[in-house]
Amino acid sequence: MKLVADFYEANDAMAAAGDPTMIRGIAAKYIGEGYIQHMAAGKKYGNGRDNFIRMALDMPKRPAPPAGSPPRQIQRAQVLALWAKDDLVIRVSGRGPTAEGASGPGNVIFNMFRVVDGKLVEHWDSSSSESPGMGAGPAGVPPAGPVPSGKPN
Repeated sequence: MKLVADFYEANDAMAAAGDPTMIRGIAAKYIGEGYIQHMAAGKKYGNGRDNFIRMALDMPKRPAPPAGSPPRQIQRAQVLALWAKDDLVIRVSGRGPTAEGASGPGNVIFNMFRVVDGKLVEHWDSSSSESPGMGAGPAGVPPAGPVPSGKPN
């Protein structure tokens, strides 16, 4: 569970810094070489750590905050549940009305990872929202980290 929590913290830090190239270090630390991605974007990019990095780098970019400015405000997903059994870890989070202090349509996000030797090696996700902007925060506030597809596989 700590590995998954730390992975999301690293993604939040990347979003706050506005530096998508940080994904390379995040992937090296948390993602296994043969990573299998079951989300819709995984079909476009394929499996493996390098394709995970390519997928993350292809996501829409937000400009980095000006030098010397405080980190940008991001809409962190509220963790609703975190479970682990054997090599599987499930994280359920919410954005929108399900997240404390958020507004707009609610969205519950399910992520499940398989962990082997301290690395994330397989990922499934689903969301209660089918909208293309799933995970987007209020105007000007980016979502934290990569946003799942919103389409179950």
